[in-house]
Amino acid sequence: MGPVSVNIDINNTCNLGCEYCRVEKGDSQLDFDRFKSIVDGHQETDYFGVGGGEPMLHPQVVDMLGYLFAKGKTVNLATNLTQNVCLLDPALEPFSDSGIDQFTLQVNLPASNAELYEKVTRTRNFDEVVENIRKVSDDFITLVSEVVYRGNLSFLCKG
Repeated sequence: MGPVSVNIDINNTCNLGCEYCRVEKGDSQLDFDRFKSIVDGHQETDYFGVGGGEPMLHPQVVDMLGYLFAKGKTVNLATNLTQNVCLLDPALEPFSDSGIDQFTLQVNLPASNAELYEKVTRTRNFDEVVENIRKVSDDFITLVSEVVYRGNLSFLCKG
C-alpha cells in the first residue's frame, strides 16, 4: 500500500515576497517528464497536491493538471492566485464531464485586509486576489487559508 497523498512542488519561483516564507526562491522548474514519472510511480495514490513557490508560474502547469485529471486523480492546487487565473477555466474544461469535483483550489491569502497584505507580501494586489477568489469560487471548490505568525497576529486579534 502506498501513500494516501503525494505533494509535488513543481517550482520554487514566486512573485510574492512574504516575510514568513521559508521557500528558497529561484528559477527551478520540475520537468514535465519527471512530473509524469512521479505520478506514474504512485499509481495507487488517488490524491495529489500541486504547489511550489507559485505553481501558476510554471509554464507547464496546465499540462501537469491535465495529466493528473486524465489519470483520474484528485488534485489540490496551492496558489496565491495572483497569476494566470484565466488559465484555469480552459485548462479544466476538458475534464468537467469526468468530475471536476476532483479539483480543489487552495488559495493562500496571507492577510485579511489590504494594509496587512502589503506588509506581509510586499505587494499591493490584495483587491486583485480577492476578485480572483470571487471569480474561481463559482467554478471550483475553493479553500482560503491564512498563515498565522508573529508578524500578523496582532492584526488578526483586533476586535
